[in-house]
Amino acid sequence: MKRFFTISLLLLFVYQAYSQIDFRNDPASVNDKHTNYQDMNRRADQKLGLTNDFDFELRLWTNEGLANFYSLFILRLKNDVWSARYIEYDGISKTWEASGVDQQGLDRLWYALERQKVLTLPTQDSIRDKMKIYAADTTAVFYSQADVYKTATITDGIGYRYELKNKTKQRVYNYHSPKGYLEPFPNVEEFYRAYAIVALIRRQLGQRIDE
Repeated sequence: MKRFFTISLLLLFVYQAYSQIDFRNDPASVNDKHTNYQDMNRRADQKLGLTNDFDFELRLWTNEGLANFYSLFILRLKNDVWSARYIEYDGISKTWEASGVDQQGLDRLWYALERQKVLTLPTQDSIRDKMKIYAADTTAVFYSQADVYKTATITDGIGYRYELKNKTKQRVYNYHSPKGYLEPFPNVEEFYRAYAIVALIRRQLGQRIDE
């Protein structure tokens, strides 16, 4: 009886935790001026045989722009059960290739992603004011008419698109080379969170955790 009561409490906790997956609705953020991700998602779903039958979904697009190579990780929740899929797109040969994903431990993955603020992380464009490096330059202090600071720009590297969706809401935010930007801006929490989300997903996929 005691064991049954404990299991019931655990199941109730899981149900309540998953039912509370919520995020800000921002449909305008879905559009991207460089890549038609709506069409890319449609084609990926077609290749994977996926429908819109889910309660919550997280998609992580990885874009290696110079190589014209994309990859997509999909984490879905349906009836309190998680599932994951992975597919790659070669923009040069125009081919899609799906790979198997370990379906074990997806609940732990989600809890880890939540701890990294995957639902609330702002987009990189909104934290531009944090990407400033000031120095004790007396020339700037005495003679400049404006604040003088340095910034850092990574022109290549890898772009990441984080997509959130449920039955009534959708939201997208983007980061470019978050690990690379942590070097000049080590105190910008958002770069750490964006990188951590990527690292957690790559570990689940058994991939290298680098950029």
